[in-house]
Amino acid sequence: MSLLASLSPEARAELRAFVDEAVRDALGARERSEARREWLMTTEVADLLGTSENAIRCRLRRGWLAGDVARDGKRLLVRRAALLELLDRRAAL
Repeated sequence: MSLLASLSPEARAELRAFVDEAVRDALGARERSEARREWLMTTEVADLLGTSENAIRCRLRRGWLAGDVARDGKRLLVRRAALLELLDRRAAL
């Protein structure tokens, strides 16, 4: 007999509520942590825009978001605020 099967229905419901709350808390903390990051990697920008990382790199080489791009070794980073501003402007069109 499994451990869960040996629990009463009330104990199972309480355990399920505890796990659900812990998962919600963990996901919320992750979202808050990601929202605070000032710079995004090109893979993250590509995911947000629904395109490939190569397309993002090509746009950056052509001057897209000039001044809001930085290098970290070989990685290209994009300032989150600039990207969000660009998306807001596009949505307003």
